[in-house]
Amino acid sequence: MVNKPMLILIVKPGKDPRGAVINSDLPEMQKIVDGYIEIISPFEDQVVLVCNEEGKLRDLPPNRALRDKTGQIRDVIVGTFFLCGIDAERELCSLTPAQEEKYRELFRETEAFPQPSGVGR
Repeated sequence: MVNKPMLILIVKPGKDPRGAVINSDLPEMQKIVDGYIEIISPFEDQVVLVCNEEGKLRDLPPNRALRDKTGQIRDVIVGTFFLCGIDAERELCSLTPAQEEKYRELFRETEAFPQPSGVGR
């Protein structure tokens, strides 16, 4: 991967998504998610979600739900994550303005997740 500027959308737990331009190098991506990165492709377009690979093991706070077409929760992403594009060569790249707008709206609403029983007792 060539280190180049990349427009991303950062989503922190309890916060509105915000756009940022980062260098597309591994240390900068790891800094955003606070650890090793995991890249998942839950969307139909050329956008990926980059999160902390060990987030659930580290008990990071719940952030946003990923839902299927019927609105049912498929998974819950924990900790800070970011969204970026992926090109034809499967390299990470900038979001287009339309993608940034679409995903800013999709993840605009923060979510409250129930605590598992026994937590905090």
